[in-house]
Amino acid sequence: MSSFPSMRRRILRVERNTLIGIGLLALAPTMAPTPACGENPAGESTRVTQSHRALAGARRAAPLQPVSNEPISLKIAPHTSGPLTTRSARNLFMGFSVALDMVREKPSCNALFEPFATSGVEEMKTSFYVAPTVGERRELCIGGVTAFTQVGSRVTRLCPSFGDLDREAAALLLIHEALHSAGMPESPSTAGALTPSEISRLVKNACGL
Repeated sequence: MSSFPSMRRRILRVERNTLIGIGLLALAPTMAPTPACGENPAGESTRVTQSHRALAGARRAAPLQPVSNEPISLKIAPHTSGPLTTRSARNLFMGFSVALDMVREKPSCNALFEPFATSGVEEMKTSFYVAPTVGERRELCIGGVTAFTQVGSRVTRLCPSFGDLDREAAALLLIHEALHSAGMPESPSTAGALTPSEISRLVKNACGL
């Protein structure tokens, strides 16, 4: 017959093993892969899962599937880098949507980009919109300037006054700046080029803004 202490040790061992098993079951749900959403360079919103390396490799080999059946182009959103004011961010997203519709649906609007061997959609989806530095605001965001882009650059800087525009004016300005990204120069920086107001009038007439 077993003594009382040895019997108690066996009971405690069983209880401990049972608790360990329960603990593993309790932890099992927290160890499952966690879902995350991502966007690929083509503009598709895709649902991916953080999981084992082998499963991740299989997903990379498989084609990405859009979350919805909407056209890919409708998924394009403006790229930003760094903080923008609330008003500028609001106008950027509203104006970008209108501008994207114009360059995508109006042949005369997209034709503005043809001399630079690109499209309006391509220029807009590869542009980055940022806030100017303190020095840039002081030196360049003056005299009614609401945004500026170096010719050929993918970066457009939005002055604080950009937040005061209405949606159509913001859209016109974004197309104007996208033309600079595509390579269109501007007077007086480049002799013989169109002035800022002439470029804006060209965009207004071609894009119906």
